[in-house]
Amino acid sequence: MSRFLFIFLAFASIFTTGCVPVTFDEPMPMNRRNLDHFPSSLQGSWASEDDDVMLHIFRDHFSLQESIFLSDSVILRKYKKKFVVSVQLEENKRFWEVFQASLAGDSLTLLTLSWKDEDKKQKIQSILGDRLEIFFDGDIVDSTSFLGRKDSVSQVHASLLNNSEFKELMEHCADTIGTYIRVQTGI
Repeated sequence: MSRFLFIFLAFASIFTTGCVPVTFDEPMPMNRRNLDHFPSSLQGSWASEDDDVMLHIFRDHFSLQESIFLSDSVILRKYKKKFVVSVQLEENKRFWEVFQASLAGDSLTLLTLSWKDEDKKQKIQSILGDRLEIFFDGDIVDSTSFLGRKDSVSQVHASLLNNSEFKELMEHCADTIGTYIRVQTGI
């Protein structure tokens, strides 16, 4: 297993245990420039409100149990007042998983889009319609056929038309990974 895949799986398992991430065609938000560093407003040490997890954000990487550096496969972008980290999947390089960070004073909320809650599944499907691909054990089915399926979803992929759809998905369908409180600035 490659080092990057191990780091990514460790990161993903901490945040999205028990659910399938929704992936995208490209880093989100679309048509925004890549940032080469985390802004000073995000840099520092952050303690989870819910458990003992510490998140450390440095200029060019973040760290949970392992360090994950910004690169061609880990991209940081800004959209409105939010920051989005897009991670290219190791097993399928055309797909990207996204994590959104919202800063409010000394509180940082992390969100991701995953396929687990029935109400959110229906909202995602209503926003994207036939631009949503759902794979069951590797076989793709049309976006209206997922209801009532008992076999396991192996992948969910969204093709967006614009950033308004991304904003709507994140506002109405995203899962909160956690809320973190700043314990130290600029490390």
